[in-house]
Amino acid sequence: MTDLIGAQLDVVFSNFPESIAYVKGGKLRALAVTTRERHPQLPDVPTVAEAGFPDLIVENWTGLMMPTGTPRPVIEKVTASVGRLLQTEGMRERIVAAGFTPAPQSPPFNEYFNAEVSRWAKLIEEKHIRVE
Repeated sequence: MTDLIGAQLDVVFSNFPESIAYVKGGKLRALAVTTRERHPQLPDVPTVAEAGFPDLIVENWTGLMMPTGTPRPVIEKVTASVGRLLQTEGMRERIVAAGFTPAPQSPPFNEYFNAEVSRWAKLIEEKHIRVE
């Protein structure tokens, strides 16, 4: 962020929570968001798909995971508790203010996680991306 604001960089892909304050403060201009939908805090900023890059979807997420073999009743109890917490007005406001979008999922999160791992693994393999 410092290099971008200081004009040592022309453009950066950044995590929303890291950059939103600079955008709202007028120090940075958001060109697009890499999510499937526009962000509620920046409704006038297009998605990358709207900007002409429909395959450039990069979404940050935070998930609660439990060890394999956790009993189903425990998973359901924790999932329900977290779901209720995420529905409270105070928590939703805090999450949105931090730049996140609350989207509680239950066990389908596991499917989403696995799909994301597969999607990125395929891209890494196809493009021969390597750590140097």
